[in-house]
Amino acid sequence: MKYCRYCGNEVKETAKFCHSCGGSLNQQPPKENVRKKMTKRQKVITSSIIGILAFMFIAYQIGASITSKEAVLESFEEALIEGDINTLEGLLVSADERVDMNTGTVEYIASLVEQAPSSIDPIMDEFYRQADAIEEGNEDYGQNEMIRLVKDGKRALLFDRYQFEVQPFYVIIQTNFPDTDIRLDEEVIHRFNGESEPFELEYGPLLPGQYEFEARHEGEYTTLMAKEEVELIGHNEYMNVNLYMDSHYVDLHSNYSDAEIIVDGKPTGKSVEELPTLGPVPDDGSLVVQATKSFPWQDQIYSEEVEILDQYSVSLDINPVNQDLQETIIDVVRQYEIESTKAFKDNNPSVINVLGDEMFNAYESEIESNIEDEVSYYGKGADEITFDLSSFSYNADDDILFVDVQTTYVGDYANDDDEEYIEYIINGNDLESRDGKRMSLIYEDDSWKVNNMTNIYYYSSQDDYVVEIE
Repeated sequence: MKYCRYCGNEVKETAKFCHSCGGSLNQQPPKENVRKKMTKRQKVITSSIIGILAFMFIAYQIGASITSKEAVLESFEEALIEGDINTLEGLLVSADERVDMNTGTVEYIASLVEQAPSSIDPIMDEFYRQADAIEEGNEDYGQNEMIRLVKDGKRALLFDRYQFEVQPFYVIIQTNFPDTDIRLDEEVIHRFNGESEPFELEYGPLLPGQYEFEARHEGEYTTLMAKEEVELIGHNEYMNVNLYMDSHYVDLHSNYSDAEIIVDGKPTGKSVEELPTLGPVPDDGSLVVQATKSFPWQDQIYSEEVEILDQYSVSLDINPVNQDLQETIIDVVRQYEIESTKAFKDNNPSVINVLGDEMFNAYESEIESNIEDEVSYYGKGADEITFDLSSFSYNADDDILFVDVQTTYVGDYANDDDEEYIEYIINGNDLESRDGKRMSLIYEDDSWKVNNMTNIYYYSSQDDYVVEIE
């Protein structure tokens, strides 16, 4: 008889399946598993696998612990307290890929904490709140903070990566002139090339820190500048930078319309007549102007420098009669008095070397007349000359210089045969006389010459200078 091994019912000898349970009657019964003894090699391999798995488990636990948000926060706090720039550089990243985190920005952030160490606790409290928000799935929390904690991918494909993102800033720069360069830390970042107002520029992204912005307008003769130091810090993403340049135009005047204008020590090549108005000029006194003119006896004589502040008109008068010229004229007049005395004593006009042609001809005629009349001058002659320094003036149209003098003479004219009067004069009797005159001098043949004289009957002086003649 044949029985089903599954249900125990009797089955036909030729049946392949049990008519009661449907079990297969051809399947061989399962063999009993026999546990084989492991070889030495198999034991080594098995032990190695177990060791590797254990190491990986431990490494994972360690990696998870040192890369956890708690560990990152603790590392960041410790770096802030100790001012550890290297560690901070590894934790801080720029939130904008267009600008890279740099050592200067990290040092700036560290300096803020160093200046206010009590701020560390509230800073870290905020980061822990951000960490809780990340844990709850609210990764947008803290977007308005200058620095915020973010979860950014994986480390080694296994561990969450936590970093501190530094938010960038943008500045809105405004100025008020076309053809103006905008500079950031002395580097040109933009130029307004003749655009119409408003002259406005959005610039960024910039990481937190201190920056110096400058606007510079280079005019033909003047330069306008405005600077502003900006500290990018806090919650505001945008900051306004006002680079308005205060300026105005100024009218130029001079007693010589052909005098050349000099701006900040640089010749403009333009006369006062050609450049009657200068501008735009800054209002801060950083610009100085003056005028210069060449005269026959001196290449350049300058006006006083004028500092431009808020005035709208400046006078650049040039006084060609400076102290050097006064001293020269005084010497010429002294020489004239000495030589003219000798000329009339000797009746020889050729000894006078400081006369202009017209004056020399007049003296020559007078001496010829004295010779015919047998008259000569006796006595010392010029004894003292008083110069009115306030009377020095120069007429540029006629190239004539004027000065008022009063000369004291000791002596007199006498007929050459009047021995008694001549002896009277020579014996030093009081024959003193004073002669006031306005002398005109011209510059010719590289020297000053006495050109003419007119009498002043009532000489008066405001600023005397006396020269005695030995």
